Amino acid sequence: MAYNPYFQTQYQPYMPQPMQGIIWIQGRQAALAYPVGAGQSVILMDSDAPYVYKKETDQNGRPMPMETFKLVKEDSAQIEPLHESDLKGYVKADEVEDIVREEVERRISELSFKPTRKRNTEE
Repeated sequence: MAYNPYFQTQYQPYMPQPMQGIIWIQGRQAALAYPVGAGQSVILMDSDAPYVYKKETDQNGRPMPMETFKLVKEDSAQIEPLHESDLKGYVKADEVEDIVREEVERRISELSFKPTRKRNTEE
């Protein structure tokens, strides 16, 4: 029998990676169709419109409602300068990705180290 590489190829299902940055998509339909693995969340940036989508699933892979955020650019001439004390509840744009990544890593570590209950085998 001749060697046939097609019969020896194993196919692996597509599994998205945990939060590794912003994923660019084209339109809301692409955001709705984007696959999210069980217990994961992704941030999707729309390249066609000023929207950001957050998709997540529970531990069983059931999708949670997708959240949609509209990006708004404010006219800097109309904005009054803020004082340092006014910025306590805000995060710099370049820190958002790090904060989201830390939260995902924290959730993963919580799931990884859950104590297991041993059954009493003496009866």
